[in-house]
Amino acid sequence: MVQLHQALPLIERQHAIVDALRNPHLFLTAAELAARTSTSERTVSRDIARLIDAGLPIQARRGPGGGYRLTPATTA
Repeated sequence: MVQLHQALPLIERQHAIVDALRNPHLFLTAAELAARTSTSERTVSRDIARLIDAGLPIQARRGPGGGYRLTPATTA
């Protein structure tokens, strides 16, 4: 079980990721999100997976120009 002192940084980091993904015209890579949250790309990938499991409609695109974003319908 995660202790409260461990959960707060997770919650703050995930909040920062969601805020960064709000632009419906821009996909952000795991590297860009890692730089914004001062973590690793692996941590960002885990956080994205947790957010998707929690029901956030995060869109992922592979390849050049790819990355993550919230689906445009949810950004209004």
